[in-house]
Amino acid sequence: MSRYLITPIDVLIFGDGKPFNAGEQHSREISFFLNPVPFVSAFNKNTSLKTGLRFLSLYDEKNQNFLFPVPLDIGFEKDGKKVVNSFLRKTNEDFISSEELEFFVEFNTDKKMEVGGRYINTEGLKSYLLNEKLEEKNVYNLFGDIIEKEIRTGIEIDRTTRTTKEKMLFFQPFIRFNENIKFSVEFKQEVEKDFLTIGGEAKIVNISTTEKSPTVLFEDVKENIKRKIQETGYFKIILLTPTNYPLEIEGAKLIAQLTGKPITFSGWYNIYEEDKKIDSFPTRLFKLIPEGSVFYYKLENKTKLDEIFNNYWLKPNFYVHELPYFDKSNPIGFGLTIIGAAV
Repeated sequence: MSRYLITPIDVLIFGDGKPFNAGEQHSREISFFLNPVPFVSAFNKNTSLKTGLRFLSLYDEKNQNFLFPVPLDIGFEKDGKKVVNSFLRKTNEDFISSEELEFFVEFNTDKKMEVGGRYINTEGLKSYLLNEKLEEKNVYNLFGDIIEKEIRTGIEIDRTTRTTKEKMLFFQPFIRFNENIKFSVEFKQEVEKDFLTIGGEAKIVNISTTEKSPTVLFEDVKENIKRKIQETGYFKIILLTPTNYPLEIEGAKLIAQLTGKPITFSGWYNIYEEDKKIDSFPTRLFKLIPEGSVFYYKLENKTKLDEIFNNYWLKPNFYVHELPYFDKSNPIGFGLTIIGAAV
């Protein structure tokens, strides 16, 4: 495995797969999420190789911290960073839900609350995984602490005449990252370049090798988490990148889940012949379960716990096989998860 830090040099644009028709629409809206596809595409395009992505997160270089999406079973009182914890409550006849699950997630507050839109650093995620109190100092706001949006104008070009088309002016948001924020990625193969072009409009980013490994950083809490799960019989799997479907796990039963608003996503599928792209076509639309979603399980066979950790501890394996993005033979970074104690 080869680990890298990717540094945005300019603003970036990441499409979200929603249709956009210049001339009919005059403003494009995008939402930032940890999407592995632009990074895999950039690697393949710039190296003429085909590889997968084994890890993806943000990285705060100033404070030497990996940054992960805040799990959705952590809330925040509106207009502030005050943390609101949650707990599992047994469903009963008074609780109406479309999901036939044994428990639902309830928050310890009667005040207005927000979930999502924040990131958590390494120390905070460790506390959360051990089912300990999360400190406000370990939380980053997505807007302000990590990114800012810049609205810029665009116009469609007639490539035959190299002139602009009439009535094709539109506005679109670009993303500018805080100067200390980078992407941490782990490829299966080496990148022998200092720069890549990535995202919409192929913006240039710097790529540099690093020895910093999230696997090593979380190793000191891994066994403690296992011990807690063995004692209580409950655990949760947290999405660090989006996925398509939750899994049935051998030796465990899904008892509750807390998922965010589905992400509508599509992209382009490239066909290669002898390492040369010969054609491309748009993929169908996918409904993705967003990062930060949490799935609670009851451990019914304790002998399976090591196998569960081997499959889903900081690995991109939590998805149902579905081409082209959810290929079990070549994971590209969707379905990256980590495991925590649930009670």
